[in-house]
Amino acid sequence: IVHDAFTGVLITYRGYGLGGAMKAAAAAAFDKGGVKGISTQIDRNNLSSIRMVRRHGYQETGSSPDGKLQFRLQLDARRTGDHES
Repeated sequence: IVHDAFTGVLITYRGYGLGGAMKAAAAAAFDKGGVKGISTQIDRNNLSSIRMVRRHGYQETGSSPDGKLQFRLQLDARRTGDHES
C-alpha cells in the first residue's frame, strides 16, 4: 500500500479535472507496478476532493485522530476481479 499524502492543484486550474487525472495516472502506474492499494486522507470539509476520490473508486475506511477522513483504493482487487467489502 502506498499513501498519497497530497495531490494539489493551484486555484487557477481547479475545475478542469486535473486532480482526478493525477489520481488516475498514479493509480495506473502503481497498479502496473504491482502495488496492492493507495490510501489517502482528506479534510472532511474538502467536499470536492472527497467527491473526486469517490468517483475514482476510493472507499472511505475511517477517520484519523486529527479528524481527516481516510480513503483507500484497492488495486489488487482490480487485477483479480475480487472486491473487498
